[in-house]
Amino acid sequence: MPKKRKYLLDYLDWETYQILKALSVQPLAFTELQKYTSLSKPNFDARLKALISLSIIQEILVDTPESKHKKKKYTLTDFGKYILEKLDEIYKEAEKKQCVSLV
Repeated sequence: MPKKRKYLLDYLDWETYQILKALSVQPLAFTELQKYTSLSKPNFDARLKALISLSIIQEILVDTPESKHKKKKYTLTDFGKYILEKLDEIYKEAEKKQCVSLV
């Protein structure tokens, strides 16, 4: 049985890094954001909920020109921006030391 994730460091893997990188550019809807990962829809949904509970990302409602309804999108919190900054530093240093490839 896989270990249950419950701590911040349990979620700081490559998939989360890709989510944070995508959200650093602009807020994205669920389906737009899922394209940046290899997670299945249920796993991706669970990951977003975990990142929200850890205050790394948040849901926002955005006006859409084609509709009177607002569309739910995800964006980084200030804490999420800080986490991404630190992950960028870690991945860049690891790549320098040839511990990991970012491609």
